Amino acid sequence: MGNKIKHFWKMISDKSYRDYDRGLRFSKINEYDKAIKCFDKVLKKHPENSDVHSAKGSVFYRRGWFDKALKCYDKAIKLDKNNELAYHNKGLIFHRERKYKKALENFDKAISLNPNYYNAWDHKSSIYRKQKKYLEAIECIKQTIRIHPEDLDNYYELACIFALQDKQKNKKANKKKIIEILKNLISKNYFQEEENKKDFLEDNDFIFYKKDKEFEKILKNIK
Repeated sequence: MGNKIKHFWKMISDKSYRDYDRGLRFSKINEYDKAIKCFDKVLKKHPENSDVHSAKGSVFYRRGWFDKALKCYDKAIKLDKNNELAYHNKGLIFHRERKYKKALENFDKAISLNPNYYNAWDHKSSIYRKQKKYLEAIECIKQTIRIHPEDLDNYYELACIFALQDKQKNKKANKKKIIEILKNLISKNYFQEEENKKDFLEDNDFIFYKKDKEFEKILKNIK
């Protein structure tokens, strides 16, 4: 980290950081060509800067040019084995391409560098859910809750996965946990938001519990 800071001070001194910052700003407003020009200008003077290669890759990613993005992320990692963002973003590309094994490998690498990498845990849980590996998905969601306990969406997602796991095993092993989570969400007015209420009422994740008496009581409280 110290070397990175020193390197960026060098960039500031020769005005390259200004171009880097402009590139980031152009990227945020979808001015991709201008962003690439800014990053290329910096890389011409500082080809060894991992963060700039990673930022350039993110522009290619947002344009849907995934092959070019991967090359930038690979270059960023080659220059800095601790570039957690590059690993994470490689994982995003493999996730989109349904190359789940490669995606998980890259998310795991990002997490090994930063155990509090929320988005990496979140994407891992999404992959495991698609693969119907609910036990693994639950563990990942628990990590998102650990990192951001204030985000109620994570608790709702946990209840969903518990319900899917019960449906898969054809038994109500997680019933108490699901009821407890839903009651807690009700107490915090989570379902007062129409979008959350609509999602719950239309959510097929809980279909296994639709005729359960205790679940029906929860349902009435939410309606």
